[in-house]
Amino acid sequence: MSNGHEFKSMCGSARCGPADVRCRITVHPRGDTKHTGLMDECAGRAQGGGSPGSGASDAGPRGKVHRGDTRMASGCSEIFAHRPFRRRTQSLPFRGTLGERMRIAVISDLHLGRRDAADHFGHDDSGFLRFLRFLEGNFERIVLLGDIFETLTPRTPGRKVAELLAARAAHPEIVRRFELPRYHYIHGNHDLVAGTVLGAPDQMILEADGVRMLFTHGHHHDWMIRKARLLSEAAVWAGAWLRRMRMRAMFRWFQALDLKITNALPDPARCTFQRWAMARANAHHADVVVTGHTHLGLRVEHGSKLFLNSGTCSEGQFSFLSLDTRAASYSLHTTW
Repeated sequence: MSNGHEFKSMCGSARCGPADVRCRITVHPRGDTKHTGLMDECAGRAQGGGSPGSGASDAGPRGKVHRGDTRMASGCSEIFAHRPFRRRTQSLPFRGTLGERMRIAVISDLHLGRRDAADHFGHDDSGFLRFLRFLEGNFERIVLLGDIFETLTPRTPGRKVAELLAARAAHPEIVRRFELPRYHYIHGNHDLVAGTVLGAPDQMILEADGVRMLFTHGHHHDWMIRKARLLSEAAVWAGAWLRRMRMRAMFRWFQALDLKITNALPDPARCTFQRWAMARANAHHADVVVTGHTHLGLRVEHGSKLFLNSGTCSEGQFSFLSLDTRAASYSLHTTW
């Protein structure tokens, strides 16, 4: 997965180009000596063009500056790669040029598996590669917002690393696309092990055109994952065996129960997931919070802030978010 490079390689002028804009990267490191956090590449080197597919669209937050803002120039971007298990924050400055525009696509919840009966990705790889090429042609950055790989459904429980490697081996061309510099991978709960194996962070903050955006998969909302993660993972593993045994009706019942526990609803007054996400946005002084996890694509305004959910690209579905900070446009798309 492309999660950038070590800090030493990013601070040199050979990578960043002319030193005319100063930016700041903040990470919560996993280790003490080597930091492999999600890095911001000079957007001017990314290729883009065209326009995304049709879908729900509206303007959103723009040009907001919060007290204590560390931005040093208009268009400056900041990435915050939160690493679990460590709370100490380290800030490293670097210099680089930035492009004229920041267009971001967000996809999540692909659940790429090993191509057995429990794999519910539901796409032919060649068809999904066409979708990825469409995104690459229209967006400077593509955020993979968690549950990209399915690691909780091995035949024998507890083999998450092996399952991650098997899923990557089963979809080699898609994995190669994900390794391109414009892709940024944030892990979820079904690919939690990617945080250790691939260095994927568990959240990211990106700031562009005065808009501060928080990207997080969203599994931290669920009380079962927070308090009884092993029980939650055991339920996923059991669900995979229901699929293998073709007990689809019972599997769908388990899915419905999971959604009820998550309490993800379009109505912000009743949706605890949205309330949790907005609290997270407030804690990080974010104007926009972008989530996955629920498989329910949404765009909901909360006063001056915006809640987005990317839906799911599993079960043969297409769903993605388009974020254009320069045009102040934030949209959910289910076609392309």
